[in-house]
Amino acid sequence: MNKLLLLISLLCASFCSLGQEIAIANGSVQGCGGFLLDTGIALNDYQNNENFTMTLCAEDPETIINLYWNSFILGAGDSMTIYDGADTSAPEIGVFMGNDLQTTDITSSIDGCITLVWSSDAEGTGNFSAEISCGPPCVRPIVDVNINSTLPWRICVDEEITLDGSPTVFAAGASLGSHTWDFGDNITDEISWPLVSHSYPVAGAYNIQLFVVDDNDCNSGNTIDVLVEVSTTPSFEGTSPAILACLGSEVMLEGAVSPTQWSTVPSSNFGGALFIPDDQSQCFDSEILVTGFLADQEITEVSDLINFFINFEHSYMGDLTITFICPNGQSMLAHANQGGGNDLGEPFLGDEVSQGVGYDYYWAVDATLGTWGEEAGIGEDFLPSGTYSSESPWSNFIGCPLNGVWSIEICDNLANDNGFIFDWSLAFDPSLYPENLSFTPSIGADCDSTFWTVNDGPIATLEDCNDMVTEFTEAGEYLYTFHAMDNHGCEYTTDVNVEVSELAVSADGDFTICPGQSVSMNSSVGFNNSVLPNIVYEWTPGVFLTADDNVNPDVSDVTGVTTYTFMAYPAGFPECASSTEITVIPIDSPVADIAATEWCPGDQSILSAVNTNLLDSVNWTLLDPLEGLGNEPSLITTEGGTFVLTAFGCGIQVTDTLVVQEVPCDVFIPNIFTPNGDEFNNTFQIEGIEFQNNAHLVVYNRWGGIVFEDTKYDGLWDPKGGEVSDGTYFYVLTLESGEAFDGTITILR
Repeated sequence: MNKLLLLISLLCASFCSLGQEIAIANGSVQGCGGFLLDTGIALNDYQNNENFTMTLCAEDPETIINLYWNSFILGAGDSMTIYDGADTSAPEIGVFMGNDLQTTDITSSIDGCITLVWSSDAEGTGNFSAEISCGPPCVRPIVDVNINSTLPWRICVDEEITLDGSPTVFAAGASLGSHTWDFGDNITDEISWPLVSHSYPVAGAYNIQLFVVDDNDCNSGNTIDVLVEVSTTPSFEGTSPAILACLGSEVMLEGAVSPTQWSTVPSSNFGGALFIPDDQSQCFDSEILVTGFLADQEITEVSDLINFFINFEHSYMGDLTITFICPNGQSMLAHANQGGGNDLGEPFLGDEVSQGVGYDYYWAVDATLGTWGEEAGIGEDFLPSGTYSSESPWSNFIGCPLNGVWSIEICDNLANDNGFIFDWSLAFDPSLYPENLSFTPSIGADCDSTFWTVNDGPIATLEDCNDMVTEFTEAGEYLYTFHAMDNHGCEYTTDVNVEVSELAVSADGDFTICPGQSVSMNSSVGFNNSVLPNIVYEWTPGVFLTADDNVNPDVSDVTGVTTYTFMAYPAGFPECASSTEITVIPIDSPVADIAATEWCPGDQSILSAVNTNLLDSVNWTLLDPLEGLGNEPSLITTEGGTFVLTAFGCGIQVTDTLVVQEVPCDVFIPNIFTPNGDEFNNTFQIEGIEFQNNAHLVVYNRWGGIVFEDTKYDGLWDPKGGEVSDGTYFYVLTLESGEAFDGTITILR
């Protein structure tokens, strides 16, 4: 319940400068304030068989007079005929009966005058009253907007939207005075018009409203109820985590996305209260803004409204009209000038501003009490608290929108009394309130809603585009991104890092071992990942080893030639295994053996002692002339001669001799060869090429196209079949020394 203080006081006696009561029998009147009343002057109903004509004209300089009928309850057969001018020859506005004019404005449009012809028949009575004012009546603007969307308006976080308030309708001759855009996130805009833009940094549902006041100080009563749903971030739970894959293995990435629901408990905003000043020249009203319902939700049956409530004190109830008005202008008269001298609550009569004690009064569709006038007791001091019936039927509210400005209107038709409204409210059937407001964005199953991308790597999605299977042919790191697009048009992503590893085992190769000797296998594992995973090592067989699950075990006490298979793979990925073989040969004595080749004059020749793992020491000697050359395992020489290696190991000394001969290294290039498969001259053989490392040969056809190229040519080019046709070709041979040869070569089959 919202608190408000409504002061309703009547000053003076029958007439004063603030307002006056004018009976229909008074004839012609000129003025811009007060109330037009029936002959009962708000104390009683009018009489039977009355016939009066009255003309009301605006005071200079005003040119328009208006009658607002706050009460119009006529007996059957009674009527009010109204003319738009100073006499009955003016155009007829209409003939009104029953409740036709309740909460209706009648406005002059010709000469600032209105003529009324009142007639009551012989049966039944009633009452009427109208507030007199000059100038155009207050016609509420009707707010409306153009938006580039259906409702709800589904957008993304930080997405800017634009609304256009130009469809708002103002009364003829009126224009915009002020306005407020309320975006539902505690942000308002009173400057932008008619276009306004806004964005939301937080997901959720927001109700945008527009309130306007025209230059006649009339405020809008309806609401636009633009519901904006700002997308929530989905969950990617179930999407593949970072993956460690092996080169050549098949990898499956699974994409999973679940939209996130947003919900809140809706609340009805019942706005602030208005103070009603002590001014008897007009009716007073207070407004409640209701925004807690769904857009376009209406009252469809009388039970949709539970009650109206007022906490009120007033010294005289027989001169009051109380009307409740819904957002589209439909109204219900709760009380109309009935009840005589009964007080409402306990009024304070000592002055015009002090407050008395308010009583709780309700109006409800299922009230067991009658109207205030029916329940007011003769001679009673005050009307007790209770739930009463209304003067007008509750069905008057059928079709009223729930959202918008609801108002209470109070007209005090006589002077010399006062009062206060402390509280007032209205209660709706709880079943009308929406359930917890919630929405969940949707994400489709087609490939325009979910899909994978990759920075630089293979990709092959399945039909639903959520899952992807691919095989990697190159090691490295690949960043895959799973995309999800919801029905708000918002795109969300999550990244999955795939690290493709190439694991390779290596060892120094086969070796010999002395009796009782323990030797390291000199094995290792190469892995290209930044983080080394758990590696499983397997040696087969595991005999003679210090461990069969270690990367580099020692071997000893070998009793026979043993070939080991060393295999390694990341734990859980045996398909990524790499392996090599190492043969261990046990010997009784070391072997002093020299590995060397022939050399060309001026080149270097490297002599190496083999089985150095079995040698405790080595000594090199050159014969003729005798010269000691050192005790390193390898020897570099630039000249020929007879070299002697003396080695000691396994407790035994052994000797080996090698003669290094100088050989001619010039190359001779033929100009023809016959690759016809007869085992003679089938390849392009260059004499001396075997002594040339990194010899680069390029063969061109007569159009300059390359038909053959080898950066380490060994004399084995054989253009089999129709690979190269017979004919003459041009070649360029470049040796490692930089020396180059060119010429022609003919192929003849």
